[in-house]
Amino acid sequence: MTSPPPEAAGPSGSVPSTAVSTAEAVDAPAARAASSSAASSRPDEPQRTGPARGQRSLPPVRPSSAPVELTLDLSFTPPDKVLSRLLGALERVDKDVTLYVLLRDTPEYVGVTSSAYQLLRAHGYVSDSMRVPNGRQRLRVQSRRGSPRPGMSLQEEPEAPYAPHPSSDEPESIDWRN
Repeated sequence: MTSPPPEAAGPSGSVPSTAVSTAEAVDAPAARAASSSAASSRPDEPQRTGPARGQRSLPPVRPSSAPVELTLDLSFTPPDKVLSRLLGALERVDKDVTLYVLLRDTPEYVGVTSSAYQLLRAHGYVSDSMRVPNGRQRLRVQSRRGSPRPGMSLQEEPEAPYAPHPSSDEPESIDWRN
């Protein structure tokens, strides 16, 4: 180990300590950054405000009417869990979101897909599917635009006014003057 030069010795001839306090060690990177930014800035150049060098600022968020589409990959989900996960995902997304569900295109998923169509229709969704490469199919799920179609109503329709049977013997007199 080499000793420091004699000029480095203090007035009493002691060798200065080379240990750095923790406060100096913590402040050292900040001091280096401040000195490098002060050295790199020019007096005639305006100071930059915003994120640090190397980081991008995000653009402001603007409202948009663009459609929102999400993809749910259920291709590695067992067939018995597909319907519950599909309904769980639909509960978590907004009605304006189109959900694309990826499923395997194998014989064991045929029954799941047909059950999904019936279940989605019962819950007020519109769905269709298409085959995609690599043995998959894509199921597109959207909520119905506007109000759902009225189903079979259980309310009774008002009764039609009584009209006599046409084979009755009494001719009906009709007053055409009114």
